[in-house]
Amino acid sequence: MEYEASRKAKTVILPSTDGKVWQDPREAEGELLCEQRFSLAEINQYKHRLGSYGYAGQYQQRPAPEEGGIIQKSWFKWWKEETPPEIQFIVQSWDTALTANEMSAYSACTTWGVFYDHNYIENLILLSSWRGRVEYPELREMAKRLFFDYRDNGKERNPDFKGKQIDMCLVEAKASGDPLIQDLHAGGIPAIAFNPTKYGDKIQRVRLVTPIIEGGRVWLRARPPKYDRLIPYAEEFLEEVATFPNSSSRDLVDTMTQSLLKLRDGKFILNPRDERPQPPNDTEAKIVY
Repeated sequence: MEYEASRKAKTVILPSTDGKVWQDPREAEGELLCEQRFSLAEINQYKHRLGSYGYAGQYQQRPAPEEGGIIQKSWFKWWKEETPPEIQFIVQSWDTALTANEMSAYSACTTWGVFYDHNYIENLILLSSWRGRVEYPELREMAKRLFFDYRDNGKERNPDFKGKQIDMCLVEAKASGDPLIQDLHAGGIPAIAFNPTKYGDKIQRVRLVTPIIEGGRVWLRARPPKYDRLIPYAEEFLEEVATFPNSSSRDLVDTMTQSLLKLRDGKFILNPRDERPQPPNDTEAKIVY
């Protein structure tokens, strides 16, 4: 009903159109589908009557409102600098699946960098993301590739990040995660098993980390030169996070929550409201921008 530039799509109806491609002619964000038929006043009534989730499902064909469900899109900060921050610590997080068939879950990996802002407060930026349905041998090879270069995701490389060494590799201890941990150890990669069950179910785990995200401590890279959109992998990540728990897949969300929980428990990143120790004397020499 309301135009969303990030979801613009093309379609072909065969054989009636002889292969002619149709696409939504709208260009303005939020432009109504047909204001003569459904006016803005009517749309507002539908929103009030159905609620944000009901309206999103029925009129926008999405499982959650555009601004997000449990996690709001606006909570994520956009990195709009040409130069990346000075990364202090990198954590890589894996959520693995058993098989590669079309009905199975995805295997997924996100890589995060911890950096300090001007106030010496820890922040987190998404460095790379990968997701795919692969059999175990390919999963093992992808895990090795991404450990040694987190940009090597098989889709694109981000030349702005130089591939700083991974400091912590987390693998969810379930499904194919357990044998993957053993294989990575055998290959010289110090993978760490992460047990999510002690934190509750998926929704409970998300709620545990929302204060960090809502506090503006998690960053996504914007696309140069205009910086008015996110780079592709960050855009895909944000869309899944915003539709949680109604999204068709939750693997990227799982990798994020286990990263944030591990970093929080290890005091690598604190709740924005928590007291922090005084920064070291040489902090001024370590400006991150």
